[in-house]
Amino acid sequence: MPAEETPLPRALGIAWGVETAPTRGPRRGLSHDAIVRSAIDLADAGGLGAVTMARVAEALGFTTMSLYRYVTSKEELVVLMQDAAATHPRELDVATDDWRQGLRDVAHLQLDVFARHPWILDVPLSVQGVLMPNAMRFADATYRAMRTLPADDALKQSVLLSLSMFVRVFGQLRRDLGAAGTPDISPATITLLAQVVTPERYPDLAPVFRSGGYTGEDPGGGDGTDDFAVGLELFLDGLDAHVSRAAEGGG
Repeated sequence: MPAEETPLPRALGIAWGVETAPTRGPRRGLSHDAIVRSAIDLADAGGLGAVTMARVAEALGFTTMSLYRYVTSKEELVVLMQDAAATHPRELDVATDDWRQGLRDVAHLQLDVFARHPWILDVPLSVQGVLMPNAMRFADATYRAMRTLPADDALKQSVLLSLSMFVRVFGQLRRDLGAAGTPDISPATITLLAQVVTPERYPDLAPVFRSGGYTGEDPGGGDGTDDFAVGLELFLDGLDAHVSRAAEGGG
């Protein structure tokens, strides 16, 4: 392997500071950071589909070919964007003496990132993505939150994965429902559905319609119930029960 190459994928090398900027070509005003920030601005304004190498170059006042000296493809750029956008304006402080509160803190921090940059949810999940610096910061904060959790590293890794997926799916749900504007399911629609969702056809679901359980509201707001908080507490309750059984020898 040539001395100038790195065993890391190029995007990882750039993010971790191992891959250096080119020494030739246009340099004034052009850098990895400037390119990534410009691409993030485009994505925040118009979604991930609005990001092209040509548009980023135009926003920066350079030619498209100039960008390719810094990033080799849009795919590489998107990985860098995802990591840069995952920064948080405040430190990832979590309560180290209360693992439940610590995990709540981390979950809400991650949900906030999705709210500020919804296009991140359109970036395919990848091993490379979770190895980026800011993804590692979130992982580190999650482990810090679990300092007092009586669990081994294998369980803590499962908690990290499961909690991240819960927050991601809920972030996508909020984004998609928010993009739809007013709820598609109105109270009048629920009333009509209650006439066809009968006890004979759906014996366990029908009572929910009649009791008002199906409201058609955006989860986490309309009826005063924060569905994200409820789901998070169910997750934490289950984890609490699991570690308690393990401590009692129940496996």
